[in-house]
Amino acid sequence: MLAPFASRRYRQGTLGAHVDLPDTPLTGTIADRYEIRREAGRGGMAVVYLAWDLRHDRPVALKVLHAEPGFPSGDARFLREIQIAAHLSHPNILAVLDSGLVDIPGRGALPFYVMPLVDGPNLAERLASETRLPADEALRIAAEVADALYYAHNHGIIHRDIKPANILLQEGHALVADFGVAREQEGGSTIVTTAGMAIGTVHYMSPEQLTADPHLDGRSDVYGLGCVLFEMLAGEPPFPGSTHQEICARHLTERPRDLRQLRPDVTSAMQQVVARALEKSPADRFASAAGFRDALIRLRNTGGTVLSGSRERRLPPVRLFAAAAVLLAAVLWWQRSQVTARREVRVSPMRILVANFQAPSGDSLDALADAVTESLTDRLQAIPDLAVTAYAMIAPYRGAPLDTLRRRYPVDRVVTGTLARRGDSTLVAARLVDPATGRQLQTSSWTVASTTPTGALIDALSAFVRQELWNEQQLAARRTQVRDDSAWTLVEQARALRSQADMAITFRADRHGFLTLDQADSLLHHALQRDGTSTLIPLEIARTADLRAYLAEYISQRLDQKSARLPDPAAARATALAALDRLLRDHPRNAEALALRGRIRLGLYRVKGESSSLTSAVADLEQATTLDLQAVRSWRELSRAYLMAGRYPESMMAIEQAIKVDPFQVNQQELLRGRFEIALLVGDYAKAGSDCRTGLRNFRDDERFIDCEVELWGRSRSDRTSATRALAITDSLARAVDDPLFTAQRLLLVSAILARAGLGDSADRLAARVLAPLRGSSASSPLLVEAANLRLIRGQPDSALVLIAEATRRNPGEVPYLRNAPWFRTLRADPRFAAAIGGISPREAAARP
Repeated sequence: MLAPFASRRYRQGTLGAHVDLPDTPLTGTIADRYEIRREAGRGGMAVVYLAWDLRHDRPVALKVLHAEPGFPSGDARFLREIQIAAHLSHPNILAVLDSGLVDIPGRGALPFYVMPLVDGPNLAERLASETRLPADEALRIAAEVADALYYAHNHGIIHRDIKPANILLQEGHALVADFGVAREQEGGSTIVTTAGMAIGTVHYMSPEQLTADPHLDGRSDVYGLGCVLFEMLAGEPPFPGSTHQEICARHLTERPRDLRQLRPDVTSAMQQVVARALEKSPADRFASAAGFRDALIRLRNTGGTVLSGSRERRLPPVRLFAAAAVLLAAVLWWQRSQVTARREVRVSPMRILVANFQAPSGDSLDALADAVTESLTDRLQAIPDLAVTAYAMIAPYRGAPLDTLRRRYPVDRVVTGTLARRGDSTLVAARLVDPATGRQLQTSSWTVASTTPTGALIDALSAFVRQELWNEQQLAARRTQVRDDSAWTLVEQARALRSQADMAITFRADRHGFLTLDQADSLLHHALQRDGTSTLIPLEIARTADLRAYLAEYISQRLDQKSARLPDPAAARATALAALDRLLRDHPRNAEALALRGRIRLGLYRVKGESSSLTSAVADLEQATTLDLQAVRSWRELSRAYLMAGRYPESMMAIEQAIKVDPFQVNQQELLRGRFEIALLVGDYAKAGSDCRTGLRNFRDDERFIDCEVELWGRSRSDRTSATRALAITDSLARAVDDPLFTAQRLLLVSAILARAGLGDSADRLAARVLAPLRGSSASSPLLVEAANLRLIRGQPDSALVLIAEATRRNPGEVPYLRNAPWFRTLRADPRFAAAIGGISPREAAARP
């Protein structure tokens, strides 16, 4: 017998005590919906049955729950337990399809829920058969689980039982299951299991969980996932023991064993990340599951060699289009059209004080703490948007309470922190504090090896402060644009979903991310119904649609999924433009809306090559930068638009302006990379080389610069030494960056160096090896264009024209690049070039009347 879960009460007599699992397996059909096939497994809390969903003709898993031994139970607990799983919609969380009550003879009504049947083992079974996993796979699985946990934590839910058995593997990807002992974080209205008792699995329980701390937060799950990652790498948990008491004692008192001794191929950076997740104090771990996830992604993208920190996600390389430019003409144009016509309006700099970092009294870290304080102060003083109190002024107040400093030096924000020894490493924790209230706004920490240069630590601390200040300002600016509190909540939830979808598609090629975008869009439309006067909500609707278009094109081009059911980019952009047009009718001077419309029109031009789209994009972006001279993103997009239009001096000067107005210098990596690419396309290889070296020196771990030398040499060098060095870099990139298209493009650049050096046969062999596995539709248009460049260097213009025709047939967005890139200058003189960029090969052109 089945009744709807929300409308039926449990039978009296089954709520106050532990209910044994049914001795007799469940059989038959439940409410004409599920036919029980067999028992699949049972544990201390549930029996799982393999069943058949009669309505949808599919296999499912049906889990019958019961009360936890020794715990109070009741309707609310069971209802909440199922609601938790049902309300968490994430690609790496096992979904709930249905729920209800089933009558068990002699047991009363027991709750059940229905899940998809996962065709794969759980992680515990995988480890039982393989002992430990390849490092890259372990990092990927852990990153997927961390992303799922971050989503759950954002919805107020702590899992509390992260262990290999609760991580299912479907086609190799992780699905987090069993929220049976989950509870809400503080501030939630309901707790699933009773606080004050230790719940979980002892090998993976955090110290605060083992001591039944009632104030658990998501960092407890971070610890559990750290234990799981340790086991995936080492083949055994970090704290083994023969009894529960022994294991608990080790969790509470001992440091985890040396991971590199257990597995020598684990890098120092990997060990640091795992060690940080396993810190005894929650304050010393990653501040959130997102921080852990980002560190894991960075390790994967760099072959496990990068110190953990904030994630800088790699975007697909953006193709820029240009020819030669005269810098003097650019300066003259800038003076004429910008300085005389526009007046800069700057906001007052934010006042910052770097309080003395603290180390244990008498420890030799005292000197390092002072050096960090002074160096960080100096670094932040170089930021135009910050007014930083000089180190000499605060040095006499070393160790003084924050209130003393606040009264002496009124500031907007205080940066402070601590240093502590962790074996051979140093744990550095930083905090951003509101001095008016003493409230801690943001925290971050780094485990620094003794060999790490102090400059690298200062880079990380400076980036943390600048990024958090920028995030704070952006959040405040968004908040002013939404009057209704409930609408604001929906907007922020939608933004979080949009970020999750972006990650799911970009990093995991998970097309379910588009469903997450649908959810975000739905929330935004609900928000608009509640606050129809908001200028932010239409912008967010347009941004979501624009992201949908971009991601559909990205996954289609990069992963050869043109045949898959993907959103129509043209329809998505039309939705975005309609939302912006409506907003601009009422607010014609909204700089954000103009900039976003210009960006979307630029995207249309890249795809279709229609000159009207480019003209409109330039007009929108010029107006946006006129209305808001400080809008760094608008200047960046205007630089791209000018480049596509062949206005090279303006393009260079627009990106220079973007660099100048970059708030707190949080976009310097992207902007410097953009200027590097413009310099390449302009043919200014000296400037490009300077920007590449600056990027490698100042942003040593940023993925935007790991390939800049290969690209520079591929366009400008013609010697064997450069080819050898570029090939070595590309080989290391292939191991660090899981992107076959990216690697193939760089190898074709190496082929170009070989060809210009007179090693044509070697160039041809390398190119053939690169392109051989990419025949047919998988040879994407960027690769065809690079192959055409190689054919041109080899003196084969006919072959180059054939490749160009095929590239533009597949992607008309290649046309502006082909029209402007200097390396195709000689081919553009061929009368057949015009037909080729129209997608017509020389043979087809010759056959036409």
